[in-house]
Amino acid sequence: SDAEGLSRFVLVDPRSVAGVAASPYFNFPTLLDVARDVGAVESVAGYWTISTTMGDPADAGEVQASLATAEFFRALGARPAFGRFFGPADGYPGGATSGGPPLAVLAHGFWVRHFGSDSTVLGRSVRFGKLSYTIVGVAMPGFRGLEPRAPDVWLPLHVSAEMENDRVSLSDRGSNWLSLVARRKAAAPRDLLEQQATFAWRRNNLAPADPDSLRRI
Repeated sequence: SDAEGLSRFVLVDPRSVAGVAASPYFNFPTLLDVARDVGAVESVAGYWTISTTMGDPADAGEVQASLATAEFFRALGARPAFGRFFGPADGYPGGATSGGPPLAVLAHGFWVRHFGSDSTVLGRSVRFGKLSYTIVGVAMPGFRGLEPRAPDVWLPLHVSAEMENDRVSLSDRGSNWLSLVARRKAAAPRDLLEQQATFAWRRNNLAPADPDSLRRI
């Protein structure tokens, strides 16, 4: 899909029984391939929404968390209501962290409901799932990322994905669970982005004689 230069990636197989079969999920290394090799991309991000908990295990409540890579907010052109978002300067790309506690961004509605619109929430340590995170920002009202409903909190994917679910991998090309979104460079047509992304996916995920080589992004 494409709107104002923003594209969500799907993998299309035109030979399916139904005519066209599309999968919206990719392995994490493909995100790195696109960021490195697709010149039409200004920024590319991955995200994955899960159910997790907030609070100490004895009295934790369920929340919806969107695990997002460092470029997520930039790719969507989002701005915080106050505070800031986590991003590349925090050392998250490639799985590395800055050495401090992981960071969290609250959805505006969740901040109102569960924190009473308390502006002193910044810097507070809150446990989500298995780790404690430092709250650094609150999103603008109505911002929900790319989900039908707003998640309660955004957490850094590089820190949280494998911690929250041992069935996903940041290194295995056979582990397809990640949604990808990219913002095109202003001068790059959509067709060029599709061609370059498809080439990068085929080169890195398929053997030369693989019969799935007709698949495209």
